[in-house]
Amino acid sequence: MKFSYSDIGKGKTIIFVHSYLWDKEMWQPQLDFFKDNFRCIAIDLPGHGDSLFNNISSLSELAKEIKNFIDGLNIDNYIYVGLSVGGMLAPYL
Repeated sequence: MKFSYSDIGKGKTIIFVHSYLWDKEMWQPQLDFFKDNFRCIAIDLPGHGDSLFNNISSLSELAKEIKNFIDGLNIDNYIYVGLSVGGMLAPYL
């Protein structure tokens, strides 16, 4: 699966995942604030923002896709920030 995402800044990585009916743009104030000291990645969930819809049917499946995405960026250690469904994904990661 391909996620649309923003990737700005340098340093320790913070990954931001939005709630349903929003997109990565909801995190722009946080990205602007943290980008001078952190690498900030904000992901569009499937069917939101610029990410295409797919047939993922559970939080655990979606978390696996996000984990694969993070692994694909060669990120081993990160801070995770999620709102609503973004937060509900955290235990699966």
